[in-house]
Amino acid sequence: MDTPTRTFVSSLGGYQEVAKALRKKPQTIHTAMQAGVFPSAWYDALCQMAREAKLQEPPRSLFSFLQLEERAA
Repeated sequence: MDTPTRTFVSSLGGYQEVAKALRKKPQTIHTAMQAGVFPSAWYDALCQMAREAKLQEPPRSLFSFLQLEERAA
């Protein structure tokens, strides 16, 4: 099954290439791809990798940024 995270990583050359660039274990990248969400700490690096590959930067929705809950007025 193709997910947005898997498609994005594939466009960068696959999870082993991304692992080398991020200095992570390939299993770490693969696990994040399967979960469908990348750690927010990877956002800048993956955006940079996308720019260098002349690809569109990944949407923020692919990352585990904290979301504020709406407050009652």
